Amino acid sequence: MSIAAGLPSWNHLLTELVAKLDLDRDVRERISELGPLEQAELIQVALADRSARAKADTQKALGSRVASIIRAASARPSLAHTLLASMRVREAATTNYDQLYEQAVTAIAGRPSDQQRVVIDRLPWDRTSTDRPWLLKMHGDVEHPDSIVLSRSSFVHYDTRWKPVGSLVQSLMMTKHLLVVGASMTDDNLLRFAYEVAGLRASIEKRDPSAPEIGTVVHLADDAAFSRLWKGRFDVVVPTLDADDRNRASTPEPTASDEERYDREEAERRRAARALTVFLDVVAMHAERDAPYLLDDRYADERGDEAVSLVADLRSLAKAARRIGTDDAWTQLADALDQFGAGSTGR
Repeated sequence: MSIAAGLPSWNHLLTELVAKLDLDRDVRERISELGPLEQAELIQVALADRSARAKADTQKALGSRVASIIRAASARPSLAHTLLASMRVREAATTNYDQLYEQAVTAIAGRPSDQQRVVIDRLPWDRTSTDRPWLLKMHGDVEHPDSIVLSRSSFVHYDTRWKPVGSLVQSLMMTKHLLVVGASMTDDNLLRFAYEVAGLRASIEKRDPSAPEIGTVVHLADDAAFSRLWKGRFDVVVPTLDADDRNRASTPEPTASDEERYDREEAERRRAARALTVFLDVVAMHAERDAPYLLDDRYADERGDEAVSLVADLRSLAKAARRIGTDDAWTQLADALDQFGAGSTGR
């Protein structure tokens, strides 16, 4: 999600972190042979070796470097962020450190960016409110560098520091249908949470074939092995624009050069990203329940005399409910009618 907005991928983030450190040549050349978590761990160790302050809190030292890179990118929410925000989901979780989703939700609410705190709650730092959606930052936030989870040690000690966060993620898996967008399903914590929930459900349901999945994964690649891996746990959906075009693009050329293969892969990623955006646009269209034109009298004339009369009656009712205002119920009725355009200024 955030790559499309201009932020680095996990691998590019690690590469940028390494570039800013004065590591031995042998270490720089061999660090790419390590897994991503081990690369981050090595960067964390190198930072601790450079200063006593970093040694006192190695996770915060690494998190501060990560936060500075994300801030320097000056990224803005992508179209996909905005489409997700337009679905007005009440409960969401992310492994991203940036605040692009929160910014998109704030924009959708028609508020300026400096009012983000009054539009959406960020857990675990904010208390939830009944009139605001919330976003769980599973792996930390740029405003709290000590919370950023990136290295192997931070993953290993996750339950020690953030066990309630993991429990909340599993609560969503148990009580909701979880829509996974933009995640490759390789994150160690997310995988563990999903397998634990799936294992519990399997032991209770005895693998009832009619049991619903934990959720749906919107995957960018048509991967039969990936779909089979998650069968019975997650439904895997691959958005496509043109199946024939996609199949032609994914057919390997045995004689292609490395550059040609790279160009083909880049083209396929762009095609997949566009398909994802179109898919989210369709979902957002079906998720949108507001119809502010319905009781707007500027549109009533096109619907016939009966509709004009009904619109006039409901608009009067909204005004009367607002005038009474003796208790919260009347105000809620007026607000509900206003959502359909009863409070529009008219002609």
